[in-house]
Amino acid sequence: MKVIDSIAGLEAATSEGKVAVLFHSERCPACKHFLPNVEEWSGDVANFKFFSISREAYLKERKEYFELADFPALAIFIDGKRQDVLLGTAPEQAFKGYFQAHASGQWKSREQLEQEQLEALDNYKCSE
Repeated sequence: MKVIDSIAGLEAATSEGKVAVLFHSERCPACKHFLPNVEEWSGDVANFKFFSISREAYLKERKEYFELADFPALAIFIDGKRQDVLLGTAPEQAFKGYFQAHASGQWKSREQLEQEQLEALDNYKCSE
């Protein structure tokens, strides 16, 4: 996953094709856990380019490209237009399914993704 360090870099990276950008914070524990996971499975997702940008780099220019409610966030762009923003750290299979559906043209709504996340959490069992 390539690192973006400016708004100009973000605009260039998302200008064409299918792109996912992970917005994260260097001080966020969930982000520190999520970033390596996205790096690991992003190579398995066809037809998408993956980038990351830290909250600190994003905000240093004090220019709001678009508003983010929380971190980590995965923003989906197609040909320069933001299509969706996924917040939080959903189970890996839910994100993979989302990207595979986008890559194949079988779009899933955010509601469908959330339902898959809930089902995955219901199936998750902690071992003692």
